[in-house]
Amino acid sequence: MKTKAFLFVCLFIGITATTSFAQDKANRAYQGWYTSPIGAGVFCSGELTEIMYGEATVHWVARYFKNGDVYCMDIEQIKGEVTNLETGEVFKFNRTARWELNISTMTWPGIINFNMIGDQGSHYTGKLHIGYEFVDGKWAVTSLTVLHVVCK
Repeated sequence: MKTKAFLFVCLFIGITATTSFAQDKANRAYQGWYTSPIGAGVFCSGELTEIMYGEATVHWVARYFKNGDVYCMDIEQIKGEVTNLETGEVFKFNRTARWELNISTMTWPGIINFNMIGDQGSHYTGKLHIGYEFVDGKWAVTSLTVLHVVCK
């Protein structure tokens, strides 16, 4: 009986030590919430049609390792309300974004999807590709591609 108890304790300690060692390179994710003021311009057919301001709630999830390799990926879900200061139309919106850091080139490209529904009948949806690059010690937007926008 003492031998079985001793082996069980050794097994338990071995599993604990292995798990602790492996946590440095685990595939786990980190997440958080915050609230932030937000401003948005809406462009339809290349023309600025509306400028809106409001507040957003942001939920983010980030992963730093994938299968033991360094991997930085961030997913954001943003929801809130913005108001067109000119017309007073209030928009409920949601936006999702997915970012992946390329460490070798120090670029941070992302895809953003958005949906904005106004209380006076306006509706905007779209998808953008934004590229950031680390330049002179700061992240700078180096590309912005509108994949599609629907204005109603």
